[in-house]
Amino acid sequence: MTIFALEDIRSVYNVGSIFRSGEGFGFRDFALIGITPTPQDKKGQKRKDFHKTALGAEDVVAWDYFETTEELLEKYPDFELISLEMRPSAQDISSLKEIYDPKRNYIVVFGSEVDGVRDYTLSRSKHVIKIPMSGTKESFNVSVTASICMYVLQSI
Repeated sequence: MTIFALEDIRSVYNVGSIFRSGEGFGFRDFALIGITPTPQDKKGQKRKDFHKTALGAEDVVAWDYFETTEELLEKYPDFELISLEMRPSAQDISSLKEIYDPKRNYIVVFGSEVDGVRDYTLSRSKHVIKIPMSGTKESFNVSVTASICMYVLQSI
């Protein structure tokens, strides 16, 4: 099982887009952490802004909300943690072909649009992965990063 953890992502549109990509690539398990918007508002009603980018994927994928990453890791203590983060020491995304075994359990973490994956999470990650950039920008949008990662993982 692979769970995609969205840690403190601010934009409801990024989260909706990640749900849509996950569903499209056959990944159906998501953990929403901290300030990450959920498909439902505080009254339990469907969020129209979420649906605008998820286009119904929020109805067919499983998701759970966690106040902290610590709570997620307590619930899934035997899952291997993989974080995507632009760090000089991070492994190239192509290394996922050697790391990832679809028969094992993983939590793949994507972090905040501004701050990235939290230090706490990075310190507990078995692998930190980066997507190399050829242009002048420092990173891809988090929803693009998630889509690239999902594409690589589903091809393994």
